[in-house]
Amino acid sequence: MRNYIYCIARKVKKNKLNLNINWISLIIFIIITLIFVSPIFKNFEYWGVGDWDQHVFYNDVPRKTILEYNQFPLWNPYYCGGNAMLAHPESSFLSPFYIFILIFGAVGGLKILIVLHIITGMFGMFLLSRKVGIGKISSFLPPIIFMMSSWFPLRMNAGHSLYFGMVFLPYAFLFYLKSKENIKYIFISALFLLFIIFSGGTYPFIFSIIFLGFYALLETIKTKKTKPIEILAFIIIFTFLLGAIKFFPSIEFVDNYSFSRDDTQPTSFNILYNGLLSRNQNIDSRFYTANYEHPTAGEIKVEWYWHEYGAYVGIIPLILFITGFFLLRKKWVLLLTSLFLLFLSLGEITTFNLWRVLRALPVFSTLHGPSRFLMLFIFSLALVVGLVLTKIENLKKLKLRKYIVVGIIVIVLIDMILVSSPIFGNIFLLRPREIIREETDFLQVVSLSPEYLTYRNFNGNLGTLNCYDRLHPKIKASSIGMDNGTIFTDYTGESYIAETGEVTEITYFSPNKVIINAVVTEKSTLVLNQNYDNGWKTKNGDVVSYNGLIAKELGPGKNIVTFYYLPNTFIIGLITTLLVFIFGFYWYYKSK
Repeated sequence: MRNYIYCIARKVKKNKLNLNINWISLIIFIIITLIFVSPIFKNFEYWGVGDWDQHVFYNDVPRKTILEYNQFPLWNPYYCGGNAMLAHPESSFLSPFYIFILIFGAVGGLKILIVLHIITGMFGMFLLSRKVGIGKISSFLPPIIFMMSSWFPLRMNAGHSLYFGMVFLPYAFLFYLKSKENIKYIFISALFLLFIIFSGGTYPFIFSIIFLGFYALLETIKTKKTKPIEILAFIIIFTFLLGAIKFFPSIEFVDNYSFSRDDTQPTSFNILYNGLLSRNQNIDSRFYTANYEHPTAGEIKVEWYWHEYGAYVGIIPLILFITGFFLLRKKWVLLLTSLFLLFLSLGEITTFNLWRVLRALPVFSTLHGPSRFLMLFIFSLALVVGLVLTKIENLKKLKLRKYIVVGIIVIVLIDMILVSSPIFGNIFLLRPREIIREETDFLQVVSLSPEYLTYRNFNGNLGTLNCYDRLHPKIKASSIGMDNGTIFTDYTGESYIAETGEVTEITYFSPNKVIINAVVTEKSTLVLNQNYDNGWKTKNGDVVSYNGLIAKELGPGKNIVTFYYLPNTFIIGLITTLLVFIFGFYWYYKSK
């Protein structure tokens, strides 16, 4: 009995100590992050450069749909002539952090999300480091390398908020490892993978599956047991069913409207060297060009800017990483995984050409840009570096070992801040654009610069027909004119009778629902000037496609038609998600 009580007391003391270390680490990461990202708060209300117009727009449309119209964001009428909102892979309003967009707006909220995601990524990397056996002090280095490498600031500079989802990978991997000890953690690992896809992180989600899949395969080879693969299979199935509300509509949407293409990206060992070690990570200084064949537009010239290549780690982490291949032979699974990811990032210049093999597989054929695997390589490199530093931390013969470890961490931290932090100062440089009209009836226009003016047009209740997005239904809607005021003479209206061209009255307009009054003397076709999608319905009759637009057959007399968007895949997905969530939580708390 005395031994039992002693063991319980030791366990409580150990858990309390770990809890204190975790809280201390979290406070340290908050302070480091605020210093690291401080340039973004210089002009808090300013808009971002690059693709920020597109991604602020992606986040503000569902905000308006929820707060102003009290609807679930299923459809986005404000670009491409009408496009899916929930089903679009880069929609992120299901993210657990989207509450900050709702509270602070898209412009300010996304800046807050940059801070929160860095803190989240660093803390998750710290917890993962402790799990894989990295020392208490050394565990502070992998979070610094992973989240303060230039890949993240460069992606933010480009406006690629979809890469927020990468910060959940450490948690997904952590609970995958814990699942091998207790299967109830399968549910938690699946939840974090779900957060990635809910953050609009299509690439981060695929990257995470590739990392976990290759790691599990090597673990299976190492242990000669199928358990690592089996656990991962259950995690992926759980993730898919938990995320059915997003996956089901997205699969249908992508299957209907996506296209694959030959992916040609310039890569070289010199570019890789500069990406990892060059202290000049200025996004404007370097770009590379390549051509690819578009299925309808023929050959297109593509410019690959530095945000696709930059992933600065510095010389010290790189030396420690290389040292790992001599000191960490028992960790060969992690070492080989990191090499696999490095070879993938080099594209087609390597002898093995893993990139082309990967793109030959279903789903992975849509991947774009092999250099994007560098962020995964940095993730695995950070863990290897932490394990090597732990060797120094545990070297009892070296009296100053702790000071040496702390010194290395501080030097790397300062180096990362000096190289990567200035990138944040080049993101939010644009004064808020003046709204070109007061918000009145919804209209669609052709923009002079859709990549920069879509968000401004949205604020003026204008839809941008020539959208900056390659995933959408075939654009059949028409526009009243240009966003510079030029009017088109062949424009009919946002709703009209097909046979006569008579404009009908829209009495209510919202993203998911439109009510139209139409009086006709004979059988006619009512047309809503938005792209047709099979998710559109009416209360009394089927919606049809009229020249690619939403339409309904009318009988003579006065007609009040309510079009609403509610795909069957959303309904089925919602029910599936709710049921699996209930089962998952029950299983987690009851599992032993």
